Amino acid sequence: MSPPLKKFKKRSFSKAIEPPQEANDPSSPSLSYLPDEIVLNCLQLDDVIYAFYFQKGLMWFDVRRKVWDKVIGVKGLDAKFDDVALMTEYDGKLVIFWSETDHPFHPTKKELRCVVMALDWVGEEIRGTIEWSGIVATMPNDLYEFHNCFVISDD
Repeated sequence: MSPPLKKFKKRSFSKAIEPPQEANDPSSPSLSYLPDEIVLNCLQLDDVIYAFYFQKGLMWFDVRRKVWDKVIGVKGLDAKFDDVALMTEYDGKLVIFWSETDHPFHPTKKELRCVVMALDWVGEEIRGTIEWSGIVATMPNDLYEFHNCFVISDD
């Protein structure tokens, strides 16, 4: 039995469970396949879909060109994105939350980390520029899970 396929609808995304995954182009009835691995989280900003893959990292899909590629310029970030909990948009920037534990087998604390990334076109590629990165919360053990987030602005 083949794994279930989850379609991405315009601005409506869900965590993927198993590959392969499909992205439904809102302007066309045709389907384009995502790279064949687990999608941890995804988000649409303007005409671009951003997805975080377990092994490939941060990727983008331009619905007009129908192309998947890696976001360039984020190699300097010392992050373990193996547990990306959430991607959201804040003030036109991509915000990624993930958690890290102090020990893989017997954790005594879990840190919730965040990165704020500006995204811009460089020719035919998208570059991510880290504007801020840090720990936003520390929990006493690994029993806590990050379920949701919403952006509040004073604008």
